[in-house]
Amino acid sequence: MSGRYKKIILHFVFYVLFFYCLTGCVPKAIAPPPLYRDKELSLEEVIAIARGKIHSLKAIVAVDLEKNEISYPYVDASLLITTPKLLRVRLYKFGLQVGDYVIKDDLVHVVSGKMDDKLSKFGKEFYYSIFWWEGLENAVMYSQGTNYVIRTDGKEILVDSSTLLPERQEITAGDEKISIFYERPEQTIIPSSAGRAQTDLWYPSLMKILTGTKKLNIKIEKLSVNPQIEESDFTWQEEGM
Repeated sequence: MSGRYKKIILHFVFYVLFFYCLTGCVPKAIAPPPLYRDKELSLEEVIAIARGKIHSLKAIVAVDLEKNEISYPYVDASLLITTPKLLRVRLYKFGLQVGDYVIKDDLVHVVSGKMDDKLSKFGKEFYYSIFWWEGLENAVMYSQGTNYVIRTDGKEILVDSSTLLPERQEITAGDEKISIFYERPEQTIIPSSAGRAQTDLWYPSLMKILTGTKKLNIKIEKLSVNPQIEESDFTWQEEGM
C-alpha cells in the first residue's frame, strides 16, 4: 500500500474517531420520567407527591452573582435544611469559612462571622425555593397547558404536570417581586428507612433568583436527602455571648 493511501486511511480513521467522541463520548442528559402525564391530580395530591418522604436536606451549593449577563463567583455554602423553617448555613470564600449561622423562623443567629440582615431574606428565599410545596394551605390550583399553576396570596408557582418539578415561582412581598427559575434537573436517591425502600428523587440543580436588579445563580453541587442530624447541628451559642 502506497504512502498516499495510508495517509488517506489514517485521516479517515481520525475523523471517524473524532466525530464518535463528539457524539458518543459526551454523556447524554437524562430527562426526568413523565410519571404523571395524562393524570389529573388535585392540589393535595401534588403537594403529597412533591413532599414525599423528604423531611431534611443537606446541600453544597455555589452562589454566583450575575451582572450584565456575566456571572461572578460570590460565595460557596454548606446548608442543612429541615422543616419547619430551620437552616444551618456555613459560608465559604476561597475555601475558608467566613460565616456560620442558624436561621430559625426567619431570625438569624450568628455562630461566627458578621451579622448580615440579608441572610434572613436569603434563608427564607432558599428555604421556599427548595421546599416550594410548603405554605400552600390556602392555595388554589388549575391546569394551564403542560403546567399546573398554584396560586396563593403573594405567590404563584408553575409546576410541570408530567414530572411535578417546579419551573418558576413568582413571589410578591409589598413592593418587592422575587422570581425564581428552576433548571437542569438531576437525580439522587432517598435512602431506605424503617419499612421504606430506597427511592429516586429528581430535583432542579440550578435555581436563578431575581430580585430587583440583582440575580443570584444557585448551583446545587451535592445533595443528600434525610441526612442524619445531630443535636449539635441546631444548638448554638451566639458569638460574643
